[in-house]
Amino acid sequence: MAPIPDTVWSRAREALGYLLKGLQSSQSPEELASVQQAIVYAVLSGQAAETIDPLSLIPNGPNDSSDQRALRQEGITLQDADFRLIDSLRPSDASLVVNQMVRLRPVDTHASSQMFVRNGNAVHLVPVSTSGPLVDLQGRRLELVVFRLRTFTAVRDGPYINTNLIPIPNAMYNYTFGACTMWVPAKGFVSSAPENGYFGLRLKGGSSYAPPAPGSYVQLQLEPQAAWPAPLGPRFSRTLPTSLTIGYSGLPNPGRPNLSSFSASCVLFGNTLAFHYQPSNGSVEYDVANGRILFPLIVPGTSSITIAENDADLVHFSGTAQVTRAYWALPVVPFINRPQFAPVSSNGSLLVRVTPGLRSRFASDKDIWTYREVEIAVDETAATVSGLTAWTSATRSLDLWLHGNPASQGFSARTKRSTVTQTSRSISANVLKRGFPFKYLIQSNGQESWTYSTGLSGSFSAPISIDGARMPFVGIAAFLFTRKSPGLLPYISIEARSIPYANEQAVKRTSYLAENMLLVVDLPRYLFTYGEYSPDDRAIVTGSLNLPATLLEATPVLPDPYVSNIVQVPAEYDLSMRFQFFFDGIRDPLASLQLSEFALGRIVALDKSPFNPSTDQFKLPAADLAQKIERKELEQWESYSPLIPFLANDPALLDISSNSSHLGISFSPASGTGSIPLTVANTTFSAPANSLKVFSLPSVQWEAVYVEDQVNPGSGSDIRYPSAAGYPTKISTRSASLVPLNPKALLQKAVLAYNPLLPGLVRPLPVTANFMLPFGMLTQATATNPSRKSVKLVQPSFEKEVPAAFQGPSSSASQQSTGKVTLTSAPNISFQSRTLSDMHAGFPGLALLPNTPQSQSPYPSVITSQFNADFTTKSPLTGFSLSGYGASIFSNWSPLPLPNVGISKVEMDVLLGRANRQVVQMISLMYPFGVRVIRTVTILRQNNGVVVGSDSGWVACSDGVYDFGELPAGQEKANVHFGLVRGVKDVRNIEVVDEKGGNENLVRYDCLMEIEGVDGAGTETSWVPVQGQIGYIVTRTPGTNAPPKPLSPAEYVDLLRKNRLGGPVDVIVRLRNSEQKVRVSRVLAGSCTNNTAAASTTEFPMELWGTPIVPASGGQWAFTQVARSTRDPQVGVQEAVDSWGVPLVRSGLDVGSSVVSATKVSGAASLFETLSGYNLIHSGDSYRVMFPSPALIPGATPGELVKGLTSAVEPILADSFALAASTTGGIFPEIEKCIPLKDANKVLDVVVGGHYEYKAVLEEGKKLALEEAKRFLKQDGNFASVVSTAGNLLPDGTTNTYFDMAISTIKGTKDLSLTNLSMITQGAAGKELNKVVGSVLSSAKDLPIFKDAEHIFGELLGQVQKVVNFLNKLKVLPPLKVSITNEWAMEVSTSMGLDDFLKKLGPGANAIKEIVQALNFALKARTTPTSANFTLSIDVTIKIPTGLGPFVLGTGGFLVRAGTDGNVVRMTIGAGIGVAFQVGPFGASAYYTQSQSIIISKELYGVAATCVLKVHVNLAVATADLMLEARLGLIGGPCHREIHDGHPNKEDTIYVYAQVRIALHVSIFMVINVSVDETAEWENNMNKGPCLLKDMEPMPES
Repeated sequence: MAPIPDTVWSRAREALGYLLKGLQSSQSPEELASVQQAIVYAVLSGQAAETIDPLSLIPNGPNDSSDQRALRQEGITLQDADFRLIDSLRPSDASLVVNQMVRLRPVDTHASSQMFVRNGNAVHLVPVSTSGPLVDLQGRRLELVVFRLRTFTAVRDGPYINTNLIPIPNAMYNYTFGACTMWVPAKGFVSSAPENGYFGLRLKGGSSYAPPAPGSYVQLQLEPQAAWPAPLGPRFSRTLPTSLTIGYSGLPNPGRPNLSSFSASCVLFGNTLAFHYQPSNGSVEYDVANGRILFPLIVPGTSSITIAENDADLVHFSGTAQVTRAYWALPVVPFINRPQFAPVSSNGSLLVRVTPGLRSRFASDKDIWTYREVEIAVDETAATVSGLTAWTSATRSLDLWLHGNPASQGFSARTKRSTVTQTSRSISANVLKRGFPFKYLIQSNGQESWTYSTGLSGSFSAPISIDGARMPFVGIAAFLFTRKSPGLLPYISIEARSIPYANEQAVKRTSYLAENMLLVVDLPRYLFTYGEYSPDDRAIVTGSLNLPATLLEATPVLPDPYVSNIVQVPAEYDLSMRFQFFFDGIRDPLASLQLSEFALGRIVALDKSPFNPSTDQFKLPAADLAQKIERKELEQWESYSPLIPFLANDPALLDISSNSSHLGISFSPASGTGSIPLTVANTTFSAPANSLKVFSLPSVQWEAVYVEDQVNPGSGSDIRYPSAAGYPTKISTRSASLVPLNPKALLQKAVLAYNPLLPGLVRPLPVTANFMLPFGMLTQATATNPSRKSVKLVQPSFEKEVPAAFQGPSSSASQQSTGKVTLTSAPNISFQSRTLSDMHAGFPGLALLPNTPQSQSPYPSVITSQFNADFTTKSPLTGFSLSGYGASIFSNWSPLPLPNVGISKVEMDVLLGRANRQVVQMISLMYPFGVRVIRTVTILRQNNGVVVGSDSGWVACSDGVYDFGELPAGQEKANVHFGLVRGVKDVRNIEVVDEKGGNENLVRYDCLMEIEGVDGAGTETSWVPVQGQIGYIVTRTPGTNAPPKPLSPAEYVDLLRKNRLGGPVDVIVRLRNSEQKVRVSRVLAGSCTNNTAAASTTEFPMELWGTPIVPASGGQWAFTQVARSTRDPQVGVQEAVDSWGVPLVRSGLDVGSSVVSATKVSGAASLFETLSGYNLIHSGDSYRVMFPSPALIPGATPGELVKGLTSAVEPILADSFALAASTTGGIFPEIEKCIPLKDANKVLDVVVGGHYEYKAVLEEGKKLALEEAKRFLKQDGNFASVVSTAGNLLPDGTTNTYFDMAISTIKGTKDLSLTNLSMITQGAAGKELNKVVGSVLSSAKDLPIFKDAEHIFGELLGQVQKVVNFLNKLKVLPPLKVSITNEWAMEVSTSMGLDDFLKKLGPGANAIKEIVQALNFALKARTTPTSANFTLSIDVTIKIPTGLGPFVLGTGGFLVRAGTDGNVVRMTIGAGIGVAFQVGPFGASAYYTQSQSIIISKELYGVAATCVLKVHVNLAVATADLMLEARLGLIGGPCHREIHDGHPNKEDTIYVYAQVRIALHVSIFMVINVSVDETAEWENNMNKGPCLLKDMEPMPES
């Protein structure tokens, strides 16, 4: 090999540098070096696949790839180290690895055999090895795959065998390849060839050479050909050259290629011919008709062909002809998608064209075929003789089949080569005499075929049109005869297309009558036949014929007079059909009819039934059921989907002849296909039995019913007209066997399939009947088991004497001699139950009453709904018989056992469609007592023909003892706690509460109710007449469409949530074994949850509502209930009970049990709860006590007297403190403000006369020590009012508070005592302000008092306590007084004036009196349950003598008030002057003082100045006093409450105010007294603040 030129390397090294730059291997450096070397060789030798070509980077080239531009944009450049690596990889020469190719591709790409195409070349590769993964400069994960070339490649108009063999110009390469297929573009040799046409050559090997100088060539070694096997080997062969050379002109503009010279030869029919090819002999041709390229060969001038012997079995050739032309012919394949390249099987054929002179004879046929120019070709496996003009000596006639039936037509026919004495030609295939194209093929294995195309005309013997004419056919046909082996009859295949007639419209529509179907079709456009051909008979003896045609109409028919609802709807497209005939040469052809999927889509019915009963007219066709039925009518039927198929719009035919069955047949599409599976069997239109139905007119006549209203007597009667005249009867079977469209045949098939001849081996198939029942009913009944139900086809016959004059001429001799004829009745099919249990079971299927308006139905809606719910899986019939003249039904059906809720009886007597009597009865349950009720509708035909219906309404048929019957499997029982109501009997006058409103389940009824403990009855229970009770009759499961059944607990709860079951009662009962009486006003059913067992259950107590009779003395007694928001008496607000009183319930499920549980004052929901929410409250003068959730607890033995009402928990005391502090406004204060009486007696005794007695402590002389607890009556951040059950230390060493209570309504006693009880007021941080300890006593005679009270100032008033203690030690402070006011406020106070003070001093008091003119001391603590305030004030005036006559006065004082109303401090200081004198008994004094005050509180501030002038004159017999006082003040601050429409005032208000007071008092002889006291005030809002002066913080008194 030549070395790689430097110019080539310099061009390539830069591209390789970019390609290999940054390439890394994850395996080893050795692998990387191997990969680099492989890439270099691949690029230089052109063996790189497409995916590597874009990476062959030539910088700045005009065709730079995206990868090149991306590298340059990223600034990637080659360094010296990169070039050193590339130069080290430079190969010494351009050596190539033969049949290999390299591809660099992404990792994980599928490495299977692949086809690569590059510039019109295709390479099929198989992977050999893989290296990698590799990572390139751009971070892509790649791998290098080495492929081996497979067995084919491609050549185009240049020296290219592989993909881009020479990517680098001016290089020289020699490429050698092995066995393969070479695809060569044909357009390179002849311009008329198609653009993508290729011819293939099978090569043994070859090489290509591309020198640096212009021009290149390919040397090819052709695959050697195989010789023909004996015996045809010596007669046919072909020899081609072993090597060829294809030369090309130079680059860059390659010219047309040329083929080198070669020699070839062939043997045709034993004649040897030799040829030679020269490039200059002539131009290459392209045979457009046969798609082949023809290389012209030189023919010697004396070449000819002579055929003298029989060379074949199918066609015999003879004659002599001269050879005019010869070619090497290669097929050209138009490859639109080049990966379609594949190996070829042959290197073409040698082809010769000869002059006229050859002739042939077809097998044993005597007619001679002559030809004009003939073309003969031979290749490795076959030889052909073909031409465009073949002639026969005469017009040929061909029979498409032979058939005969000696018994019926006298024909005798034999197949194969036997002669036919008589034939019936179904078509005369007249082969035209004119020239036509032909082709004969003989293969090396001896198989032959003979094909020609010619005109064809003839007619068919079947099918025959309705006017007896044969079906014609004229067209162009292609005949193909093949013989696979000598000695066998050849096969023939004919395909023909008809030629339109000149007057096409006249013959286009033709009607044909299959036995039971009329077909209107267009003439056949095509003909297809295939079979064995007998040359001796010129006929097809076995095979088939297909005649496709366009179906215009297809109408089923019956043999007798009939009516039909079938019409033909025009289709938007042609519907094809196909006549098919199969023949065997012995019997008549077997005919069949094939229709397309939509062929019968135009066969539709006019209405949902064959007739419109109201008008006897057909309706227009519609697309589907929803359009066929008006919306209003559809809504009535849409809930009964099981019957929609029965009512669907099926095509149908009905016999109306006078001597037949009046039965019809209808057919419908097969399930899921939408097509009707019709077929033709022996010219009979048939279908699977399961797609057909026998039908008749309505089996029962629906008539108007004269309904008498038995439920509402006197309301009149009306006539109920049916909504329609009825619907057809339809009978079907599940058999899939084909049956003709004939009613009787289908009935026979149905009965036979139900009663198979071999019942043990063949499974019986059900028979289903859809038909009408009397008075609006519809049913579907199915017989499934022959051992349980009998299905028979009954058609009795009998003999009848007929006079000879009436006997027809065709009567048999026996008939004429006896005068009798045999008469056969119309067929009917009978369904009967075989056993009694089967009679109660009914027939599988369904039945329904249409949900029509009440004006059209004689059945009430409740029975209609129940009937439809019960019969979704069965039909209430014991037997019936159906015929075309009506149904006969004598059935008395009732279920066993009787259901709790459901239809309990269906009776009907029907004879040939006329109903005489029908009874429908329903049984149900009435809640809450479980009374069985029935409702019966009876319809009877009277003697005058009038049909009368009556409705019994609901009638009770059992007592009510809470028995709801057997429950369905898995359903939980609804347990009822009967309580004081044992049950009901004599239930009567049941009427629906709201029938017009649509609710037929709620009823009102009267009855006798068994109630326990009726006062004065003298028996344990008594029957009390009650009226107006509300019950619920079960007719369907609430909220569902499921079959009705006894209510489940969840359903019963939902029912009671929506409705109150029960009613009014007026009776007084004495609760069992007690003196407690209750006036009962109502009985109701309730529900509760029982959590006492391991699993929670829902149960249903009976509530007895009434008013307990309580004593009228000993305080007030009342039952209360907790507010609806809660049932916890510890937190609930007590309310007055409902107008019905309180409920009484008692647990217990067995009405006859002697064990009685507690009778609770409780609603049903609280039966198993400790607290019921109902409480008994006793009110005294200053307290209330509550007995929570009282109940009567029975004694240990039956009959033991019950002591009284027992509280569920300890009683609760609301003392005077709790009552005063209550903010609820309710009957009882908040529980947290009350005292729970733990360990107190829980039983309130009910004694003789219904009186109540209660002692909190049963042991005489004992009191109940209450647990220490604090009750916060009021509490906020700065104040708390607390009552504590812990007081001072008692002599017993405890601080307990002791409680005692005694109540007796007989004695009128209601005593209460609380000893050592503390009332505490607390300030901030819980520190005490003051505390009062004492005892609260209350009785029926005396008002409540606070006794033995002791007041103690707390920590926050410690200084006050010290002052009090100091004054106490001086014995000058009066004792503290403790009192309780009417509005419940506790006051502790003391005060002292100057006189009181002087009295305490004793001797020396006068000296002090001369100095102290006035003294006022006051201390008061006022405590209520919601507030506490303390006030301390001291004011003093001192006179200081001057010795000069007048004296000086000094005044001072302070006031402190602290408490929940606010804190205020006032300080006052002043001075003045005065005079006084005394003359005998007369005296006078006067003084003037002026003082200033400062007022300070949390939010208030103020100052004031006061001037006072006082004058006193004493004249012994008269005295006079005068006082003038003036005050001026300034005060500021916020309001002490919200004003101005409730909006808080956040701004201070500043007032200036003034007061002037004048007071005069004159007393004469202590008899006449004159007093004047006037005050004037003035105020000014200085800053226009929002407050009034009176709404400011209260000012201390002056």
